[in-house]
Parts: sequence; C-alpha cells; structure tokens
Amino acid sequence: MRRGCRTDFHAGTTWAPVGQTPVVRTTGTRDSINLISALSAQGALRFSTYAGKFESATFINFCKRLMHDTSGSVFLIVDGHPVHRSKAVKDFVASTMDSCACSSSRLTRPNSTPTSGYGRTSKPTASVRAGIDQAKGNLRSKAVTAMRRLQKLPV
Repeated sequence: MRRGCRTDFHAGTTWAPVGQTPVVRTTGTRDSINLISALSAQGALRFSTYAGKFESATFINFCKRLMHDTSGSVFLIVDGHPVHRSKAVKDFVASTMDSCACSSSRLTRPNSTPTSGYGRTSKPTASVRAGIDQAKGNLRSKAVTAMRRLQKLPV
C-alpha cells in the first residue's frame, strides 16, 4: 500500500464561536513524505518511507528489504498500479523466483486492501494530532512514530 502524509493536510473538525470563521493553524509549507507498507499473513506490518514519486526502484528496494528480513519466501498481492506491472519489477520478480512472487489483484474498491485500515489510521495521527514543525524531518519522524505504534497493536 502506498500512502502519503503532508504538512498542509487537515482532517477532522474544528469549532469557533457562532459567527466567527474557525482558523486552523498550519506551517504554511507543503512538504510531504510517502510510505509503502505490507502486511504479513500473521498480521505483522512492515513499512518504509520514501520521498518523491513512486517508481519501480522504490518498489524493488522495498521488496529486497522484505526478502532480507524474512526467512521464507515473500508473496505479494499488489494492485494494478503501473509500477507493479513495469518491466523492471517483472524482471526483478523473475530473477528472484525462489524468494519473491507478485500477484495482481483486481480490486473493486480502492481501499479494500488489508493495509488500507492501517493507512487511514496513520495519516491523521501523523499529521494532525502530533503537531508538525516546519522541518520536513519532523514530518517523517511523526509518520514513522505513528506506523511503529501501529506495528505494536495486537493482531
């Protein structure tokens, strides 16, 4: 699953006295950090952060990390994103047939993946409730903290 957190993201509701417009304070910057995650059959959550666009190299590096941290084979069920169907990813999967396999799932709803619930939980936690500073490193740190908190939840 791919998900992003932004410093200018606002979720939830706010209030103000009757007749006054509510003011939501933000940093004024538009920094963002992206996350990629996977959920094991046993419920273990693995994730990584990256900056910029989601590309084949990003997905391949994440797969390599999953394979490194797992004693058995890695079988990924992916959506129809162009990166998952790219030649580079197909070549990588073919070269690691004994360790890694990918299968496409034709989902009818975009948020029906097993990790979508984790993403919905982490995004507001990381960006709104934690209070983001001006520094982009703080946004990454808040997102990682939120995801680590999710990793510790009972399955």
